[in-house]
Order: sequence, then C-alpha cells, then structure tokens
Amino acid sequence: MSDLGPLLIASVGVVGTLLSPVVTTRLSARLQRDQFDAQRALALDTHRQDGLRAQHAEKRACYVTLNAASRRYRVVQMNYLYAVEDGRLDDEDRRELEESRRAHGAAVAEAQMTAAPKVLDELETISGALSRSYRRIRRLESGQPEPDGSFDEVRAELLALWDEWKGLRDAMRLDLGVDRP
Repeated sequence: MSDLGPLLIASVGVVGTLLSPVVTTRLSARLQRDQFDAQRALALDTHRQDGLRAQHAEKRACYVTLNAASRRYRVVQMNYLYAVEDGRLDDEDRRELEESRRAHGAAVAEAQMTAAPKVLDELETISGALSRSYRRIRRLESGQPEPDGSFDEVRAELLALWDEWKGLRDAMRLDLGVDRP
C-alpha cells in the first residue's frame, strides 16, 4: 500500500497537469461568451435608446411644423377675409391662401402618421374649423355666403379659433414630455 500512495499522488498530478489547459480554455471561453453577451446587450440597449431619441426628434419636428403651418393658415385666412371685405383681393392673396392651405394639409398628413391619439383628437378640432372657415371665406368671396357666413361671423370664428390652440399645444407638449410653461 505504501507503493500505491506515491503512484496515486503522481497520477493525480499528471492528470491535473494534463487537464489544466482544457479547464482553463473552457473557463476562458465561458468568460469571453459572457463578455460578448454583455456587450451585445449593451449595444442593443444603445441602439434602442438611439431609436427612441430619433423618434422623439422626428415627432417634435412634426409638431413644430404642424403648429406653425396651422397658425399661419389661420392668419392668412384672416388676412384674406379682410381683403375680401375691403374689395382689395389680388392674385398674391389667392396664391398665399392656397400655399398656406397646402402646407397645412401636408403638416396634418404627417401628423396623422406620427402624432399620439390625443393630439389627433385636438388636431381634428383645429383642422375642421380651418376647413369650415376656408369654405365660408371662399363662398363669401364668390358672393354666395353661407347663411351664417357673413364677414363678422367668419371673423368671430377665426378669432375664437385662436383660443382653441391651447388644447392642441398642451396635447403635443404632453406627448413630448414637456411641462406646460
């Protein structure tokens, strides 16, 4: 038995020496795999965050364009209404009205693909009122005003519309995560 002890100890030493590179390689491979998985998760998270930032920036740009185009369309309608009333309407007025109408339509179309449901609800109110006032102004211009489409009535509608923007603005700011001033 005394001869077996050193042989057993030597055998364990030889086996340990032979297995050491295999165990080290496996542990190293596992460590590299874990590091790769961690780097991949970080890259995916970074990509996701970059996408969210880009989406937020696109939505903000859409809302800025929509707000500016809608307000401009309302102001141009008001100017056009006064030109109709004063009898000083010209081709430049007509061109500006149609240009602002197209810009508003394009901004609304973009918002319909981007905006949150609450923003779309508020936008429907504004766009509907702008469409009505456009129709009423053009009818007034043609000499065939609607029953409630006098200069004073259309003017009052356009002035009242100014106050309607608060709901749209608040909905856009809320969607963007911006507190009201």
